Amino acid sequence: MTMETSSVVLTGGLALPDGTVLVRANTKAAVDVRTSPSVIVPWRTDGPGRPTLLPKGITGQCNDPSNEVGTLALGFDGSVFSIVSSGVSQTSCFSRPDDQPPNQWMHSLRAIGSDVYAVGMNYSVRVRRSDGQWTDMADRIDEYLGLDELGGFLDVGGIDSRQIVAVGTSGLIAVFDGGTWVRVPSPTSVTLSSIVVLPSGECAIGGQRGVLLVGRPDSLRVIELPTPEEDVMSCEYFDEKIFVATRKRVFYLRENDLVACALKQGSGRPSAGFLTAAGGVLWSIGASAIFVLQQDVWIEVPSPFQKEK
Repeated sequence: MTMETSSVVLTGGLALPDGTVLVRANTKAAVDVRTSPSVIVPWRTDGPGRPTLLPKGITGQCNDPSNEVGTLALGFDGSVFSIVSSGVSQTSCFSRPDDQPPNQWMHSLRAIGSDVYAVGMNYSVRVRRSDGQWTDMADRIDEYLGLDELGGFLDVGGIDSRQIVAVGTSGLIAVFDGGTWVRVPSPTSVTLSSIVVLPSGECAIGGQRGVLLVGRPDSLRVIELPTPEEDVMSCEYFDEKIFVATRKRVFYLRENDLVACALKQGSGRPSAGFLTAAGGVLWSIGASAIFVLQQDVWIEVPSPFQKEK
């Protein structure tokens, strides 16, 4: 790799079952993700793999249920990239141009069971079933749920197609039970940007101003972040614990209290923000630093964009 850490912003990643994490990044020179291509680098604690350059700013990644060795990446405009060792192919989660609202921004991609879900602004929820076709599963949802026309969904999670939970602007929490969407009461009005659904059906939902909600979607309790001035950027479930990340810190939930994790960064300001787990490994990806949890100790690993000496 020849790109320096100082020239890119790490924006997230996807942990794989083999212990690899696919780290994604955008160049700092771009004004925003719309004008910057993304690069995805397979990364293990012992070094990087071959990078993949994508022409769009990427906002989400997930495993591809239809290809056990492939992954998917979501572009801000609804582009969907299928990535395998032999190359990259591009489609869109909007099958027809008329399906896509003007100035659409897609935020999150999630594989749930055999299906793939993409959510974004204008309350967009697109789903790809086993036939490989993308369809709309939230037509006119803003009307029958009484939603503000300027809002949308920022993340989605679930156990299977009979329990899908989407979260978004103004404290929005909506549940799909396999037949219809229902808006459930929310204990907050701040933007909710991250969700992880536990095997038990309980959720951890993170948002602005240090908001963390835990419990079943219709009976959530509020957990106070020790640093309420920070937004919760990411939630993950690992080793039977709930972990959450702000831009600077990582916490885990112990009963009803959040305990700060010790991220021992070698230099610079603390950097966290995005959590991803698979294969018995939990990764924290910040704008400028990557950590891995090993035997209850967080260890910083070199960035795949670190300048070679």
